[in-house]
Amino acid sequence: MDRHRLRFFDFTVEVRTDVREVDEVCKNLFAQFLHTESRPDSVLELRSDGAGRFLVCDGTLDVIVEHREWLPDIAVARLLETAGNEARSHDLFHAAALSRRGVGVAIFGESGYGKSTLTLSLLRRDWRFLSDEVAALEIDGGLLVPFPKGIEIRPAALTMLGLPLPQTGRRGSKSIFDAEELVPGCLSRPCPPAAFVFLEAPEKAAPNKIGNLLRLTVHRRLEAICSELLKLEGVTSAAWNGEDHGWPVLEIHGDPLRFQAWRLDGVLGRRGMVIMSSSSTSRPPASFDQQPRLTQMRHEEGVLMLLRSFRGRRALAQRTGSSGEGLAELVASYMKRLRQARFFRLQVGHLQGMLELVEETLA
Repeated sequence: MDRHRLRFFDFTVEVRTDVREVDEVCKNLFAQFLHTESRPDSVLELRSDGAGRFLVCDGTLDVIVEHREWLPDIAVARLLETAGNEARSHDLFHAAALSRRGVGVAIFGESGYGKSTLTLSLLRRDWRFLSDEVAALEIDGGLLVPFPKGIEIRPAALTMLGLPLPQTGRRGSKSIFDAEELVPGCLSRPCPPAAFVFLEAPEKAAPNKIGNLLRLTVHRRLEAICSELLKLEGVTSAAWNGEDHGWPVLEIHGDPLRFQAWRLDGVLGRRGMVIMSSSSTSRPPASFDQQPRLTQMRHEEGVLMLLRSFRGRRALAQRTGSSGEGLAELVASYMKRLRQARFFRLQVGHLQGMLELVEETLA
């Protein structure tokens, strides 16, 4: 059994596994977080049960997984959810983050909207790297800080950028590599955030109010779960709605004052379902064959968009409480903490145009 201790700021999780692919994820994707001296605060196990199946246990989940190829994605999903829930010194968001001239920019967007491609392209334009997928914001100091998980990108994007395939490893259809493989010395120091950029498709769907919609990507589809979810307090509808890169998508609507989304890990886990990712928005596919457009957002609207990308369902529930006042207080605190930052919508399009518009956010 291999053991890897990963330190996420003030919290350490130990991964115990006898699955080679999970071992490689820890060594390659989370290499910068390996910390042998820290005592673990929690344990994540992904191991064979000896009958051709695999167990996933982390204190919240205790599920059986039938297919070995699912395990690397499950490991990453659980580790990032744990980091978002348990880190007490930082708030984590699903976004890329970079810096230039001492200030930071966080780039948000659905999978397939170009975050990783923009990140790599900006690094080649003398930007500095904070993160490819997790923007970490200090709770006390308000600085964007590095979260140096390995960069994951599809080979086609590397070919488009004229870059060689990395040697670090792969996860599914994506290649993994360290940012400094591309640009030595590119890691950024902590810096104040200057801009938050939200990538959107030109034909964007109507925005959903935070809390009214939860879009869950899960590792298996179970038809009966929808009727079970309707029995939970605050849930008004639950239905399957397509796939996200091959994983089933479950959409849940509910009353934000009564629906406790953080309980879903346990509820679904008891039925053998692992949540791979969650979002409170549903957007159409991106198109990169037109002219991109940048528009500035109102400060309050930008903060609400930011909170939709919060990593850690339980942590967000604890911060907002079970009433509207909790959410209002959280929004107000972020507006104060980020009063010097600006918020933008960037409708995706040609890569060169997007790069120029992102750089405009620092003008």
